[in-house]
Amino acid sequence: MRHRTPEELKRETNREVVREVLAEKYLQFSIDSLNIGEDLAGKKTKISCRLLVTNLEGREITYDVEGGGKGIVDALFNALVAKLVGDCHSLSNLQLEEFYISVDEEDLRVLRRQGRGTDAHVEVSLTIDNGCGKLIPFRSRDHSMIAASVDAVCRTVEFFVNSERAVLRLRKLVDDACRRNRGDLCERYTYMMAALVCNTSYEESLREETE
Repeated sequence: MRHRTPEELKRETNREVVREVLAEKYLQFSIDSLNIGEDLAGKKTKISCRLLVTNLEGREITYDVEGGGKGIVDALFNALVAKLVGDCHSLSNLQLEEFYISVDEEDLRVLRRQGRGTDAHVEVSLTIDNGCGKLIPFRSRDHSMIAASVDAVCRTVEFFVNSERAVLRLRKLVDDACRRNRGDLCERYTYMMAALVCNTSYEESLREETE
């Protein structure tokens, strides 16, 4: 499998900033009870699933999600954005730019010696256009193409939801530091915020927060 690209390394660096800001309130996303309906003639996919959102405090929220699209990735991505965009406005900026599935060739060679090799790992790669001229990649690896696709979409949504929440938190921290004349903290939080605003536009969310 490929080594991580500079864009992936940058995304991971930003994710660590988000984790630091949100601490135990960092949200983790997973999908349970996924049902897929394929209209092969009409080339349409319908999905229904249960989205689990948990934080490090052990709190959990469950969403029932339904949607459709052309293929599992399109259907799930559309459904999750539609469900969450009311609470996370920046999700409306996102578009899927590229989508690839590849087989782990080394894994395949090893497994062919033992059998057919059909249980080799696959890797799903998504590239998201953040709406601001930047492409952000996400990847997931699994024996199942569906499981890898679902995990890649979950990682994508998790990243952008937490990024928005971190930016809103940092905005409050900057304002508080300025009111207390803590120039050191104001500078630190501003620097962290600047690292995250390149992920996508948070203009609508920040405007709503100040109203």
